[in-house]
Amino acid sequence: MTEPRKSTKPAKPSKPAEPTPRKTKAQLTSERRRRNYLVFSLVMVGVLTLSALAPLFTRNLQFEEPQIPPTATTPPVLPTPISDLSTIRFDTAAVSVSGLYSVAVPTGWEVGTNIVQLNEAQLTQRNGAASSVIEARIIQPETPLTSVDELPTFFNDAWLRSSWRDYTSWNKTGETVVDDRYVADFLLTRLGSQFIARQEAWTDGRWLYVVRVVTLPNASDMLRHLLNGVRASLRVNPHQVDVPFDWQGHFDPTHEYLIRFPSSWRVTDAANGQPTSLAGEGATIRIDTVAANVASAEDAQQWVEATYGATVTSVEPVERGDAAGFAVAYQLPTLDGDTTSGYAVLLNNGQNLSVADLRFNQPNVDLNATAEGFETWQQIMNSFSLWRLAATAA
Repeated sequence: MTEPRKSTKPAKPSKPAEPTPRKTKAQLTSERRRRNYLVFSLVMVGVLTLSALAPLFTRNLQFEEPQIPPTATTPPVLPTPISDLSTIRFDTAAVSVSGLYSVAVPTGWEVGTNIVQLNEAQLTQRNGAASSVIEARIIQPETPLTSVDELPTFFNDAWLRSSWRDYTSWNKTGETVVDDRYVADFLLTRLGSQFIARQEAWTDGRWLYVVRVVTLPNASDMLRHLLNGVRASLRVNPHQVDVPFDWQGHFDPTHEYLIRFPSSWRVTDAANGQPTSLAGEGATIRIDTVAANVASAEDAQQWVEATYGATVTSVEPVERGDAAGFAVAYQLPTLDGDTTSGYAVLLNNGQNLSVADLRFNQPNVDLNATAEGFETWQQIMNSFSLWRLAATAA
């Protein structure tokens, strides 16, 4: 058997592999997006699966809500009360703007509110360091109260609520009658702090008198000391009881003269120890204290004529409490040749003379002889008086 003959023709060379075509930028971006979407889909499937299975694992578990601790409240620090009460003295006094009364100003306290209304005059004193307030009031009730037994009815909830309106809350903790005084105790709250207060009231059948003291709860001894001292010092000006209650007053502490006037008048110039000027209703009043003394009607006439260049029409003696003097009516020519009327009240003030001089542009009016049509002016001049302040030292 013969072997097949091998072909002697050369083998044809193989063709080279065709190169893989390069992907375009758009194709690469599309593939990347598909890959990202596939990953995102797998993640979401996992999240949803866990959310569905989570209740199966946590159903029997109990969770405690976190406990938030309350904000700590710092209790107010009470100032140390004045231990030596002898340092609180009552040897200076203040006059109500009404001119109706004076009251002691304890050491360390200062006058704050000083007002007069239609039927009430109130003078308030404060001591910021001791967190203490003192009030002294005189009230003219619509119906006079003649007995201490009537006072609890007057000081009803409506009155007390109004009087304690600067406090957040108030509670009456007790009341009693001591001698001729109605006494009431209170517990007050203001700006998160507590205070105690005591009020004492009494009547003379005409007016109602009220003194109240507010202190911190740790100063009850000081409260009683203040209340006793201020109550004992309250003095009514006896010369003013017949002058309208709601009139204002002007008091000069240096020369200790006082004059009262209606709200239609005003003080136009005043300084302690210096002349005072008032004006209203077509008239003016000037008050001054000078080095002089008038012992008789003749002295008073001569002084007015020499001082004002006036013609005196009448002179009448007057007494104003502890002071004595004269009321002098006069006429005074003006620059235009007319005549104006004047009325001067001269009060001997020790070695000096305190003078209230009223002038008005109406001729030939003698206020010593007539009051018709001039009642208000005459009341104002009748209120001019000297008032020696005397507080109770304690």
